[in-house]
Order: sequence, then structure tokens, then C-alpha cells
Amino acid sequence: MRTVLLAAALVLAQPPATGDAKKELEKFQGTWTVVSMENGGQKVPEEQSSQIRLTYKDNTYSVMLGGETRTGTFQIDPSKKPKAIDRTPTSGPNKGKTFKGIYEFDGETLRCCWSVESDRPTEFVSKAQPLTILEVLKKAK
Repeated sequence: MRTVLLAAALVLAQPPATGDAKKELEKFQGTWTVVSMENGGQKVPEEQSSQIRLTYKDNTYSVMLGGETRTGTFQIDPSKKPKAIDRTPTSGPNKGKTFKGIYEFDGETLRCCWSVESDRPTEFVSKAQPLTILEVLKKAK
């Protein structure tokens, strides 16, 4: 019982999100277009990927795929190496499933790698096994 109370006290004693985490979250805000995308180690044709629009607002996102919009929530942890991101769809076929990923910014470019079937990826590489998706996004003008 004492161990449980100590663990609970440590969790409750953690400070709220730091200024760095808030600044990192601000970088996501806005609409992004796909520069390139790979799924399972295969390049997604530009005529498909160029039609995708991803918008982040606060801790939510929406994805426009052709005429369909899907929504969800996301969380980041910039203290991890590489930086961690989790997206959980609130609509569409994967509603409620959390996708674990990693991300990095290079100016106005955002690169994310997502695990579809397993643990969080550790590198920015799209693979067939375990299935991962690599996205390179640019802020829309």
C-alpha cells in the first residue's frame, strides 16, 4: 500500500507542461500538405498523397482525404528521443485505436513515422514488417 501511495504522489507531483512543450505544440498548429509518403516501404503515388490535407488545432486533428474528413486527437512528448506523438482517430474505420509515432521538425517541414501494428518506431523509415508509414509534410501557405 505504501508503494502505491508513493507512486501516486510522484505522478501527482509532476509539473504541468513546460514552456518547451507548449512551444512544440504550437509548431503543429495549422494546415499541412503531404510532400511525400511511404506505406509499408512503398512510395505512395503523388497523385494520391498530394490530395491529403492535415490540420492540427490545439490537441485535435482532421484529415481531408478527397471529399472525406476524419478527425482525432493527438498528444506529443518532446522530451523523448526521438520525439513521440500519438494519434487517436475519433471517426473513421480506426476510431479509438491509438497510433504511436515519432516526429521531428526541420523549419516548415514535419516528418512523422507511424507504427500501424506494433510498438513506436525508433527511426524514420517505412517498413513492411512491422508495418510503418512515413509522412513528410509542409505547412500550407
